[in-house]
Amino acid sequence: MLSLYAARAAIVAAAVSLVTLAALHILKPDLHPSRTMISQYALGPYGRVMALCFAAFGVASGSLAVAMVPTVRSLGGRIGIALLLTAAVGLVMAARFPMDPVSTPPAQMSHSGRMHGVAFLIGLPCQIFAVLLLSVALGSQPSPASGHSTNAIAPAKYGSRSPHSSGCMCARR
Repeated sequence: MLSLYAARAAIVAAAVSLVTLAALHILKPDLHPSRTMISQYALGPYGRVMALCFAAFGVASGSLAVAMVPTVRSLGGRIGIALLLTAAVGLVMAARFPMDPVSTPPAQMSHSGRMHGVAFLIGLPCQIFAVLLLSVALGSQPSPASGHSTNAIAPAKYGSRSPHSSGCMCARR
């Protein structure tokens, strides 16, 4: 039951994160989304909106990790969950510690700017490796409904029943 609540919390928090980020693209049209790190949205009058985005993304990541605990059984999957939880910590840190302006020399960075850098170094790599490990772990687990593997090689292993296979199940005209 906890995993169901955690999954719902992940969906709601992810939606909040996406909505706030989309709102920031509208509120700060001077920042080009394809050339600007999203942390720069925290600078200026809409910093609290970006903090909410990071915090919601952190809650979504943490909730997703909790929701996946009963599903993931392999060691790689468990490591992926741990990395996802670590990424959640990095995201919440990014919410708490906004970055300094990009032009700030390293020697003049504030405590908040340095901590934001630490949050980035924790959050981003952990998020990427968590997705990779969890994708591999979930892709190689048997599907609960069919007992077959859910990975991309499954059709080759178990035989395909697509309309283009030799065992066509479509109606003939």
